[in-house]
Amino acid sequence: MTKLLDYENPLMQVLNQIGRLIWLNFLTVLCSLPVITAGAALTALDSQILRLVRHEESGITEAYFQAFRKNFRQGTSIWLILLACYGLVAVDFCLITKLEIPAIRPLLAAVLAVLTGTALYAFPIAARFANPVCTVMRNALLMSLVQLPKTAVMMVLYAIPVGFVWLSEGLLPLWLMFGLSAPAWLSAMLYNKLFLKLEQAAKAEH
Repeated sequence: MTKLLDYENPLMQVLNQIGRLIWLNFLTVLCSLPVITAGAALTALDSQILRLVRHEESGITEAYFQAFRKNFRQGTSIWLILLACYGLVAVDFCLITKLEIPAIRPLLAAVLAVLTGTALYAFPIAARFANPVCTVMRNALLMSLVQLPKTAVMMVLYAIPVGFVWLSEGLLPLWLMFGLSAPAWLSAMLYNKLFLKLEQAAKAEH
């Protein structure tokens, strides 16, 4: 029994990781409730998720709110830019539907995919690198295109929990537990090596 409860036990490590993901998801949802703070919440989430992937021990709650405060302005700016872009795409979709111009739909779908790919990298980049917002957005766009297969996988990872909730509202509690943190954790495992290389290159320059 003592061995089973030992922190070094693989089962305990898995349960501990699951518990951290649930708590991070709760913190992110809670801090996103005012909507305008969602960008800072997502940046803080990605900051802590990458620490989990790299097995960097820290107090989750304290470190999360430190990252939230530190990246509040930049995360909020990125969030508002993305919301404005998504809003424009939504308006365009409504217009072409009303004007019955279906030929433009594939183009808008491509724009939506590029925008989503950029969004998936923008918050992790903001969490790990000190750059102006315009540089973060540019790098996120370039990274999403260079890492296109991984970007596609990341899109699917984030879409699956949403799809489950759309199919059955009874799965909403599951989304509240893992809907953001689990896709972020799996995505971080995909881009972690690239981020490590970029971080090492940035240190070498200084």
